[in-house]
Amino acid sequence: MCYWLEKFSLWLGLLLLTAFALSRWHAHWGYQQAMAQFEPVRLNAASLPLQSAPQSAPEPVLPSTSPREPASVSPLPLSSDVPAAQPALPLPPEPEPLYLPQPLASLDQEAAPVRPEASLWSDSRRASYQAASDHTGAPVALLEIPAIALTVPVFNGTEEWQLNKGVGRVNNGAGLDGAGNLALAGHRDGFFRRLGELAPGDALWVTDAQGERRQFLVNHSVIVEPNEVWVLAPSAPSELTLITCYPFYFLGSAPQRYIVKAVRSAAPQP
Repeated sequence: MCYWLEKFSLWLGLLLLTAFALSRWHAHWGYQQAMAQFEPVRLNAASLPLQSAPQSAPEPVLPSTSPREPASVSPLPLSSDVPAAQPALPLPPEPEPLYLPQPLASLDQEAAPVRPEASLWSDSRRASYQAASDHTGAPVALLEIPAIALTVPVFNGTEEWQLNKGVGRVNNGAGLDGAGNLALAGHRDGFFRRLGELAPGDALWVTDAQGERRQFLVNHSVIVEPNEVWVLAPSAPSELTLITCYPFYFLGSAPQRYIVKAVRSAAPQP
């Protein structure tokens, strides 16, 4: 009897260990593959009409991104019993710059190589960027965001290797000049890590392979669900839409999308 009980316990233990190992592998795979995937948006966006958004259903209400008005507060009476304010704690130091050895893909092969600064990137995203260097696809444009010190190549598509090497152009029929709502997707733990720092009025620049440089100005930001593909709908004015997963530091597959909307500016290129 004891012999069979030992055998049963041994096999049960092995089964539980196998199940645990499979669950850990699945979690790791999901983290790497689903972190910034916007595939449902890309597929649904391809069916959007080029002239106007669908009229059969009302447009979803955007979540408010404006700060709430502070509530009225009565001033506290002065009293010697009130303790003195404690000095504010010092802010944590800024991370040291970390430049990856593999330079960015460039539109100009004769230009000096530029290495990405990745001090805020996750370890897995740094490794994925280095591994993506084996892919030889050429970028179609360059995105520059001076407010967050970002210069990144733009690839024509949103495959994983493209989002590891730069940002990807969503296939919604738009031109690089913003006509039809140019949408660019990027990983939240990589090139678009600081996207949430952008404010209305910040300048974005898109340079195509012919050297034409166009300016866009940030209009607003919004947080949406992955199936809210109206953010890719064509717009009358030329528009640039930046897409990444949200929350930025979420562990696992982030449940929402952070959207930055910018409109084309008539300012001449510098």
